[in-house]
Parts: sequence; structure tokens; C-alpha cells
Amino acid sequence: MRVTDLETDDYGDLCNALSDGEEVEADVSFDVRWSNPMEKARIRNAAADQRFTGLFSKTNATVEWSAEEEGFEFQSDPASTSTVVWAEVGEERNGVFFS
Repeated sequence: MRVTDLETDDYGDLCNALSDGEEVEADVSFDVRWSNPMEKARIRNAAADQRFTGLFSKTNATVEWSAEEEGFEFQSDPASTSTVVWAEVGEERNGVFFS
């Protein structure tokens, strides 16, 4: 999945974001690549407040990420240096599509 120059708000930290505090306009770009599916799991949760079903695969992944706002830029290390802790990709159905 590649996203380039996505406009977003930078809240600085999670607490500020959750309280919809002050933010700064920023642009982010990232490239995530999943590879080598290892395990598959079909999950179904029919609880009335959480209805979803899906097929998920544990995988390897790499990511490269950058952000830019007035007076500040960040660039991650190259994707080739990524270390996988956990990566997963899948398809989910929920809401009116749940069955």
C-alpha cells in the first residue's frame, strides 16, 4: 500500500489527539509491503455490538515512512531495514455486509 502526501493533522501525542487538542497540518507518505503469508485464521464475532467476520494472514512486512510539516521533516530508515514484530493482512466483513 503506497500513500503519497496524505494531508493529516499532527496532534503531537495520543492524549492530545484523543482530546482533539491543538494540531498542526502535516503531510505523510508511506509504503507498506506485505509478503510471504505464513498462517491463516478465519475469525467470526457474532456479538451484537461487534459483528464481523474475516480471513486474516500472518505475514512479513516492510515499511518506509515520512512526514513533513512547517519547520519539521522526518524520514524513516529504508524499508529494507525493517524488523517484523507482527504483520497481518486480511479481508473483513462487518455492518450490513456481515453474514
